[in-house]
Amino acid sequence: MKVQEDQKAIIHLAWSVANEVRRLVFGWTEILPTCFPPMRGHPFRSPKVKQAASRLYVARFPMRATEAVRWFEGAAGGDLWLPSHPDKKTGGDGQPLLGPPFRREPENGSQSSAQHLPFLPSVHGVMLVQGLFGNEDSAFSQELAKEPQAKWLRENMFIDLSEHPEFVGSLIMVAHPPVVRDVGSQLGITNGREFELVRIRRWPGTDLAEHKLIAVEQKMLGLSVPRELTVDSPVMELDWNGRSDKTALTVMHPVNGLAYWREPLPFLRSARMTLDVISETRHIVQSLDSTGKVRQSFDVPWRGASAATPSSIMGGEIDVEDPSNRAWRAEAHRRRLRIAAPQDLRWFDDANAAQNAVREIIGSARRAFTVIDPYFGPEQIRDFAMAVTAGDVSIRIVTSEEYLRSKPASENEPIFELMETTLSRFSGQGWAEPEVLVMRAGHAPLHDRFLIADDRIWLSGNSLNAIGKRASPSYSPHSRDSLAGTAQPSGIA
Repeated sequence: MKVQEDQKAIIHLAWSVANEVRRLVFGWTEILPTCFPPMRGHPFRSPKVKQAASRLYVARFPMRATEAVRWFEGAAGGDLWLPSHPDKKTGGDGQPLLGPPFRREPENGSQSSAQHLPFLPSVHGVMLVQGLFGNEDSAFSQELAKEPQAKWLRENMFIDLSEHPEFVGSLIMVAHPPVVRDVGSQLGITNGREFELVRIRRWPGTDLAEHKLIAVEQKMLGLSVPRELTVDSPVMELDWNGRSDKTALTVMHPVNGLAYWREPLPFLRSARMTLDVISETRHIVQSLDSTGKVRQSFDVPWRGASAATPSSIMGGEIDVEDPSNRAWRAEAHRRRLRIAAPQDLRWFDDANAAQNAVREIIGSARRAFTVIDPYFGPEQIRDFAMAVTAGDVSIRIVTSEEYLRSKPASENEPIFELMETTLSRFSGQGWAEPEVLVMRAGHAPLHDRFLIADDRIWLSGNSLNAIGKRASPSYSPHSRDSLAGTAQPSGIA
């Protein structure tokens, strides 16, 4: 990354120390614009409570941009060491940091342009980025994701490494574009003519010479021809020749490259505001103890019903018959369906369709299948467990003692005896012998029903013996990890 001699930089660094070995946790080198003054007073921090295995440190090291780039390139070559802090000299100054070897991204040493980075607020605009990524260490990542270490790192390095484990053990170099700080735009209307008012904010002491603005409009049926305009002023008007839908903006420089980019976004033309007036707060007492003191209660903000809730519209009324509005409403509906699709959200109101869907889920298992249903009995083995497609797929059934001890109206023996006979017949036909776990309690401690096929899990609102007979939904979290931390029901034998 090319920098000027008068540019400043700051290295943001987090590392751990265990048994006198220093290890990189995460860091980034920030190349500042030339207008930034020398940086002072950077903190050197460590948690007050020493952890059992290691201790965390965070420091920020201001230096010349040329020195910061040399430090980053040295790390890329395998020579990573702890810089000297200007305010606090320590025994770790110049000592090696465990981290290399790194993989570089982009691989050829060029730079990418990033609009959103998890450790930088969006006000930074587009950043020029290079990255060095160490080898994945799941145990180290899991240790950093625990509290209070995770909270301390969020507060001091502005990143949640439990949500972004790909950054554990990495170094990122980011640089602000040398001229353009940010770009904003808004819809303007004059005498019925619509235009986009674009404001380009630049760093002090810089000019916009040689910069180009590339503008594209997204209409109902596609994109318009890109328009390339010379930036001759920090404020420009773009006439879109009619009603504007979504617009995308890019600012380029022939030497510095991409300075700003924005995906197609719509304008906010109107907004409806609804005003609720709270007349009083009602205190609802749920229960009292033996002495008459309130044991449980809650408050209700009371709006009353004396008058209709007032509302107002800011901007123009929405033309619901406008083709573009109809297209965007349809796209919003499709987007909601796409969001629901990975969770396999389904609505069951037909018993045959519901049972076929459940059998499809069970048949997808290649290693293991588990059903957790307090009303799972012998009929469900026939209707569902036999949908397992191979004898090497392990099967686990979690049902309830309450259900197994009950008697069906048409039978003289309890369900658990029928269950034993059915299980014996089931395993004798080539399927793996199921492991049956029973929830012991007067009432099953678990209400919802779960299907687990390998690493996918589904939740059903109805038991399998009634699924589809009464309308209910089912959905699938992304994986077992979605339910991490949930308690196992007590009383399972």
